[in-house]
Amino acid sequence: MSSLAGTTEKLRSVLKIAAIIAAGLFGVYLLIMGGVFVKNMLFPAAPDAPKQAFGDLPQIIFDQNASSTIDYQINTVSGELPTNLPSKMFVYKIDQPKPDLLALQNVRSSTSIAGFNQQEIKVSDTVYQWSNPSTNATIQFDINYKTFEIRSNFLSNQDLFANPIFPDEERIQKNVNDILRSLQVNLDGLAYTDDSLKYYTLSGNTLTQVDNVFNAKAIRVSLYNNNIENELGNYPFIYPNPEFPNVSLLVSYPSSSRMIVLDGHSYNHRLTEESSDYPVKGVGKAFEDLKAGNGYLYNPENLTSIQITNAYLAYYLDKNTTEFAQPVYVFEGINARGIVPAVEKISQTPEGTSE
Repeated sequence: MSSLAGTTEKLRSVLKIAAIIAAGLFGVYLLIMGGVFVKNMLFPAAPDAPKQAFGDLPQIIFDQNASSTIDYQINTVSGELPTNLPSKMFVYKIDQPKPDLLALQNVRSSTSIAGFNQQEIKVSDTVYQWSNPSTNATIQFDINYKTFEIRSNFLSNQDLFANPIFPDEERIQKNVNDILRSLQVNLDGLAYTDDSLKYYTLSGNTLTQVDNVFNAKAIRVSLYNNNIENELGNYPFIYPNPEFPNVSLLVSYPSSSRMIVLDGHSYNHRLTEESSDYPVKGVGKAFEDLKAGNGYLYNPENLTSIQITNAYLAYYLDKNTTEFAQPVYVFEGINARGIVPAVEKISQTPEGTSE
């Protein structure tokens, strides 16, 4: 009995000592972690520098530069430009075409299926043109990048859409998808939005937008690139003209079962998963660039004074975008929009030092 009591007493002592040691170790742990926390509070670690893995990016070439004579006024809700935009953005590589000895033959077949089966003309080493005898429309097709432009003098042949019979929007979208696929357009990453279908009527020899299909003679059907979502946020794609994204067709229906394409284009390029982060200029610097004319301005009303109601980061695409999808600052105004490249040019000597 006494032996059992002694054993119990020894066990209690051992447990007491173990508890004291554990409490001491826990205290040391809390002290270390507290010290690390205070250190990080007072001396935070510098964020990883952007990798800039693609080196110097090609300059974004706009069709025209913004005018430096425009008077810009900040008229956001806060009265200031945003201060919570990231200091870096990802740049995405665009899928590049691979050599294809059958490219011309395949495109010739594709354009023929779409009704463009006459008068093959070589425009350049990679661009060919065909015509559609039923609509007198032509298609110029880049057999390398699989991009195209469709043009016709449809205003001189108004019988093409004199009395259209439009099916429902779902059928219109399906018909457009079918012809785009026949013309080798990759629809991955593209989507219809509330702005995808716009209705037009004729005013003299001019197409004028109307509110609904009942007054329409033709419909412009556009597909928009899905937003890019990454660890920095969710970013839309921006085009030079917000009315015309990179994939857009103007169509009419002589009958509900027959769609004809009057005009349109596809400059669609597929983004790869290969990306790298780059530092971006501050929004204030970008705004100064816009005011100095170093950017693009969509200004259909030729305004001389523009109220900026919002500023944000987005990705820019146009028909010349073939290598990288690059971030831009967008300055939304009332009936106008400015676009400024966000990534500063990297200048490096061959030895790797800044010039």
